[in-house]
Amino acid sequence: MKRTVNVTGEGRLNLPPDTVEFTLNINATDRDYDRAVEISAKKLERLAEAVKPLGFSKEDLKSTNYNIYPEYEGVRDPETGNYVNVFKGFRVNHSVMISFPFDKGLLSDMISAIASSVSEPDLHISFTVKNREEAAKELLRLAVKNAYEKATVLAEAAGVKIERVVYIDASQNRSGFYSETCMDNGAVGLSKMARGASVEMAPRDVNLSETVRVIYEIG
Repeated sequence: MKRTVNVTGEGRLNLPPDTVEFTLNINATDRDYDRAVEISAKKLERLAEAVKPLGFSKEDLKSTNYNIYPEYEGVRDPETGNYVNVFKGFRVNHSVMISFPFDKGLLSDMISAIASSVSEPDLHISFTVKNREEAAKELLRLAVKNAYEKATVLAEAAGVKIERVVYIDASQNRSGFYSETCMDNGAVGLSKMARGASVEMAPRDVNLSETVRVIYEIG
């Protein structure tokens, strides 16, 4: 029976974010379905016009979600005193995302342009890394290297030698490619962000990790 040693290796990377992602939620409501859709489309056009001077086009605003649903409001019936649902209108929620290289000046200009537009989107800003594929490969390299180092220590302590790899498996549980630093307009409102000074910030690194399970034959 072959003798083996089973180890788990971990790879870690801390990368400074090089990309900014704006997620913009455009909302429109009207009692008429077609009118609600039209209002939403016009808001998107105005948003595209707002970022155009900064070198972006409408095609750079990528849709991530689009929903249309009826909205109801609870109203008390004066005769019975019970609450009944009354149709309020159709609500359109269109989420779009635009990404660009992280630059403090451009970040400030984008916030100002979007906040100054009449589209009034809900804004969420996140920081990430662009070359995720290479980062994922490097994580695996580091995890396998760490597994071998652990196996070597165990083998030396037991007075045996590492012969070969007989099994290897990546956990696929790596952490997300986003910095813990984020921004949104919930606290101050877009109108104040439009009047604000330049954004001076240094987002936290993107912390990545990956694990692999490796079984080595020992002799």
